[in-house]
This record gives sequence, structure tokens and C-alpha cells, in this order.
Amino acid sequence: MEKNPFVIDSEQNHYIKCDYQTGNWVSNGENLDVNFMMVDFSTIKMGWIWYENATKTYHEVWQPDLYTQIPKPGENYKRGFSVLVLPIYIEGDKNIKHPPMLWKRNSYAEYSGFMEMGKCFFDQIKDNDNLLPVVSVLESQEIVYNSGFKAYKPQFQMAKWQPRPDNFVVPLEIDIKEHGAEDDSPEVNTPLSSAPQKPDLKEFTLDDEDIPF
Repeated sequence: MEKNPFVIDSEQNHYIKCDYQTGNWVSNGENLDVNFMMVDFSTIKMGWIWYENATKTYHEVWQPDLYTQIPKPGENYKRGFSVLVLPIYIEGDKNIKHPPMLWKRNSYAEYSGFMEMGKCFFDQIKDNDNLLPVVSVLESQEIVYNSGFKAYKPQFQMAKWQPRPDNFVVPLEIDIKEHGAEDDSPEVNTPLSSAPQKPDLKEFTLDDEDIPF
């Protein structure tokens, strides 16, 4: 019997990235057809990430919340983020709902795209209680650095708010420690389901500069 492509049985299948060289969305080394994403904003983490090539290890230091920035923990660290998303592809008769995936990266292009994605829906959260944002995934934008280096930045546009589908839960196979966090990292062994929950926006009076996205 052939392997069921809709059954998740590999840790790697749970992670997604926007390939900086092509602008394509990729999981487990394969391109994904994605033109919408549902975003679980209660799982958002922001902070610093260092990927150590020699040991293939991720070192992560997260902010205590979205509003409290922390100093850079070391010269090798870059600003990073983590968020659970539900990639979707709808085109004509096709309606593909991929499994929930973790988008956790520290590349400048993806971090910039993530921040712009947050701006799409952040100021609408308080008006959409018990709903999750769905963003349109647009064509990635090529950016050229002063050095001449090129990379693709993901781009998004707010689409709608919808109830959480039953299958949009944190996969049990996602384990932060297995994915390479340091043993002494403050977030080691903390499941995504215990990530900071939606802030009570009624308690906040924020200026534009205070908004985390």
C-alpha cells in the first residue's frame, strides 16, 4: 500500500520556509503550493535565533512577550520569529489544506515578511474575537542588498477572518528541543500550545511605535 501523503509521520514535515533563492514555499525539501495561510497568532514568538552550521543546531532566546524587546544575546544571533500556520492552496477546483506547520526563521528577508504579515491583521484582532486571520500569500519580492546579494521576501495581504478548523492544532510531533534548541534555553521543552496567548487588547493603549509589528 502506498504511503498516505496526508498522514504526518516526520518531524521535518512540520516546518515551512520561504526559500530565499527562489521565493517558493518549501517543506521537507519539496515546494508547496500555497496562496493562503491561516495564522495562529497566539503561538507567535519573537526574539533571537542562531543557527550553528557545525552542529546543525538552533539556539533560540525568546522575548517574554511581543512587546518586550531583549538585547542581542551574542554576535551570531539574528532577529527571529516562530508562528504556527495552516498553509492553503485554492485555485479553481483545487482546495488543498496542508497540515499545520511551524514557520520559524531568522533570515532578514523572512523576518521582514513576517513583520509585514503581522501588520496585516494585528489592529483587527480585538474586533474578531474567537477568529483567526487568513492572509493571501502573494508573489515573493526580490530584494537586493548593498553588497549585491539577492533574496526573496514573502509578501502577504489580509484576506478574511475565519473560525479555527478542527485540524489546526499544534502537531504532537513538534518538539522544540528535538528541533535543536539549547538545553539551557529558556524556551526548551515549552510546547507551542503554551506560547503567549492573545493579548487583552482592551488593556493596552498603544502608540504606533509600541505595536510589535
